[in-house]
Amino acid sequence: MANVPRVFVDTSVFFAALWSESSGFRLILKLGESGLIRILVSRRVLDEAEGVLKRKAQDLLPAFALFLERCVPEISPTASSKDVLRLEKVVGHPGDAQIAADAERATPMCLVTLDKAHLLGNHKLAAEVGYKVLSPGDFLSWFRESLL
Repeated sequence: MANVPRVFVDTSVFFAALWSESSGFRLILKLGESGLIRILVSRRVLDEAEGVLKRKAQDLLPAFALFLERCVPEISPTASSKDVLRLEKVVGHPGDAQIAADAERATPMCLVTLDKAHLLGNHKLAAEVGYKVLSPGDFLSWFRESLL
């Protein structure tokens, strides 16, 4: 399929999708499963998601493994420490700077996140990187409109 949107998702999206079966977060992963979008992640996102699930919801680990098997995310290389430091100045948080830098390295159309503190609405970040930063709802709205 030509021009399949490349969408980098962070840990919050995986966790929310697994927590709620009827959420928009789950729909994003289902779009990845169907091949209508290309899900991108970094090793850090996968490790972080697995760690959160082990601490907070071990019973969801099999569902997480199943999602990974079905949507077969593209795992991007880890960003360089130079890029992480550059984005930490923009983002203000080392962990979120790592996610933003990993996303930049993956060359997505957008980063989908729930992080309102450092990523969503951060106009400096949007100007610095080559992708949009969207909430799951905003991404789904964009996706619906792009189909019309």
